[in-house]
Amino acid sequence: MAKRKSNNPLKKTNWANWKATQARSGWRSRAKKFGLNLDDVPTRAEIQEWLESQIPVKCYISGSFISNEVVELDHKTPLSRGGSLKLNNCGVTSRFYNNVKGQMTEKEFR
Repeated sequence: MAKRKSNNPLKKTNWANWKATQARSGWRSRAKKFGLNLDDVPTRAEIQEWLESQIPVKCYISGSFISNEVVELDHKTPLSRGGSLKLNNCGVTSRFYNNVKGQMTEKEFR
């Protein structure tokens, strides 16, 4: 399957802003789905600041450094399993590890 290309220039010029925007949108949708308080969803600026504090980007699961192209934000305890929307429940990981971990908690995955 071919990779999809993004036409959004922010993805390359300011990946943290782009990723924060994407994350916030997804988290708001999931908060609604699981009946969580939308006021608990961090702002785009808060997510971006947190992301930028993670540079150089290191996967919280594998410990390896990862490129901006594969960065994903993962809830250590998934929302579907009672996890919170707070940034202290989040980790930066690669697309691969995020997909492999799925709905497991960090403890279950390890």
